[in-house]
Amino acid sequence: MQTTDSFSKAIILGAAGGIGRHLATELAKHLDFLVLVGRNPDKLVQLQNELAGSKAQLSIKVLNLCDKEALENFGKALDADLLVNCAGLASFFIGSDLATEKEQELWQVNYHAPVQLMKLLVQKNRKIRLVQLSSLAALFPHPYLAAYSCIKAFVFKFISVPAKWIKTSRRHVLNIYSDNNAYANLFKTDFG
Repeated sequence: MQTTDSFSKAIILGAAGGIGRHLATELAKHLDFLVLVGRNPDKLVQLQNELAGSKAQLSIKVLNLCDKEALENFGKALDADLLVNCAGLASFFIGSDLATEKEQELWQVNYHAPVQLMKLLVQKNRKIRLVQLSSLAALFPHPYLAAYSCIKAFVFKFISVPAKWIKTSRRHVLNIYSDNNAYANLFKTDFG
């Protein structure tokens, strides 16, 4: 993946907390434009205020990835060099105890949203680099994270497939496995 010198505008999904927040803090020092996206407007405004004075011109976008229509509109309007998806949900339940509604929410945020965004980027031939945050749970399933582990494993495998869809331009997808901000194993796929 190229350095931040080759990007001027990035969008971070899940920017209000965790790894997304840390990444936003770092990217704000180097980019010209940074869009902070999340579902909690108060946390987004707080982060925007904390990053005021950084190099990047900051803007915020409130987006609930469970809102399929809002997600599609967001994807169609994407305008950036880099899209980083740090958004995600986890529920700590034994698989048989996970309520159907919670499981559907996990699927929407952790699977449907990133896949829908990838498809929209390919369909519109957008030249946007994508970073998808994943989890070691995809490689090492846990009984209390059964649905989450399966979804993350599926998304990791799915990310390697768009190479076959893209014929016209070089694309980059970076899948990062990281848990508790302590371990990262990088996987890079160049499409051409």
